[in-house]
Amino acid sequence: MKTLTRHLRLQSASMDNRPFLIEGNVPGFEPFAFEIHRAGDAYISTELEATGIWEPLETSVITRLSRPGDFVLDIGGNIGWYSVLLSKVLGPAGQIITFEPDPRNFAMLSRNLERVRGGAIATPLQKAVSDAEGTLKLFLSPDNLGDHRIFSDGTERPTIEVPTATLDAILADASRLPDLVKSDAQGSEARIFRGAQGLFSKGWRPIFLMEFWPFGLTNSGDDPMWLWGQLAGMGYQMFELTEARSTLLSIDELRVRSEITDRLSPTSGSFINLVAIPSGSDRLTSIEDLVAR
Repeated sequence: MKTLTRHLRLQSASMDNRPFLIEGNVPGFEPFAFEIHRAGDAYISTELEATGIWEPLETSVITRLSRPGDFVLDIGGNIGWYSVLLSKVLGPAGQIITFEPDPRNFAMLSRNLERVRGGAIATPLQKAVSDAEGTLKLFLSPDNLGDHRIFSDGTERPTIEVPTATLDAILADASRLPDLVKSDAQGSEARIFRGAQGLFSKGWRPIFLMEFWPFGLTNSGDDPMWLWGQLAGMGYQMFELTEARSTLLSIDELRVRSEITDRLSPTSGSFINLVAIPSGSDRLTSIEDLVAR
């Protein structure tokens, strides 16, 4: 495997106009070629080049919760790490729609999805998911290509205009609704939920894996507890997913309110990922061994 990885890197590095490929190594999957940014991305691409895997715990959780034939949304797809793995899990009977507004990331995401053989029907969309159809200003990070945002944090960042869409509009004519939604949209999660109120009112209850980032939510003009209340009000069972731990922690409103005044305060910049399982879902059994007792 190391020989193949070295060959891919040397081959790609020899010509700047060729993809820079690493070998993805995920337990339970065959090694696969995956394109990353050559430079300028201090986090996702750098970690993938060093280890061949990104966010091992979340990778394990999301692939366990998905099943062949599922319909999945990947909101904030970046260069396609989760979309590629999910496409493999879902197989040819499955479907995945991936949203990524940044042009550089979107081009790489599209190429990575094209490399999957025998995977799901994949539709990459160069849009930001929000609460209205139109456009938004996207503030670009110069060194973390997974940290483009719809708000200014007071630092100097270049901006671009990107198209927006709502889930209510995108899924209005869908023959079926998604089984799972992964969202890493840098503070846009509350907007995403507002743009899906029609679907929720009709009983749509997918599994959610989403970033819960009070700093980003607050600076995007939203109350983090409103987002939490949306999930709680729809009867979700929720778990905290943090890569520094090897387990998932059950989390409730009392704990979230306590954390928001301390570790997760909007001024701290800290975040967690939430795994939200609909009440009565049998998919909880697929991750039960990861839940802290």
